[in-house]
This record gives sequence, structure tokens and C-alpha cells, in this order.
Amino acid sequence: MDAGDLTQHPISKVLDVIAAGAIAGTFVGWIPILLGTFATVLSIVWFAIQIYESRTFIYWKNNQLMKRKAKKIARLKAKEKILAAQILAIETVRSAKVEAREKVAQAKTEATLDLVHDVTKDTIKRL
Repeated sequence: MDAGDLTQHPISKVLDVIAAGAIAGTFVGWIPILLGTFATVLSIVWFAIQIYESRTFIYWKNNQLMKRKAKKIARLKAKEKILAAQILAIETVRSAKVEAREKVAQAKTEATLDLVHDVTKDTIKRL
């Protein structure tokens, strides 16, 4: 049932008048206290239902829901950025470690070759 349909129903208009009359009657003292209290409670419940089903309240409720979803999406996007940066940092460190190992291995090889070359030169000079 659409919220607009509820306010257009003829019974709705009659109940609005009865509820408003019951509230006014209670305040003025025309209805006995127990009956007045009961009528007031029913009237308040009826008006609460009408407010809850009104287009304005539905719009407000949906708007609040969308705001919460937007905040959640923003938090998730922020977490995604942080995780992407962490992954990039880990990959950069890993890459740097591999490059450093390769440079150290190359330096060891060059040092060994230089040592062999120097030893070979010394050996040739002695001969």
C-alpha cells in the first residue's frame, strides 16, 4: 500500500477527525478519564502510523539509510587505498631485496674474478 493511498482513503479522514476530537475532548474533560486515556493512546498510535507511512518520513528514512551506506562505502574505499599502499610497499621492499641480493652476488663474482686475475698476474710476473 502506497503512503499516498492511505491519506486519500475516506476512512482515514473520518479517523483523523475522531482522533483529533478524542484528544481535544480529553484535554477539555468531556470524556471520562479511563475512556479518554484509551482514546488518546489509540489516537497517538494512529497518528504515529500515519507519520511513519507518510512520504516525508519514508524519504527521511531512506535518506538516512543512504547516508549510512555512503559512509560505509567511503570507509571501505579508504581501507582499500591503505591496503593497496601496503601491498605496493611490500612489493617494493621485496623487489629491493632481490635487487640487493643480485648486486651482492655480482660484486662477489667480480671480486672473485679480480682476485683470480690479480693472482694470475702475480703468477705470470714471477715466472
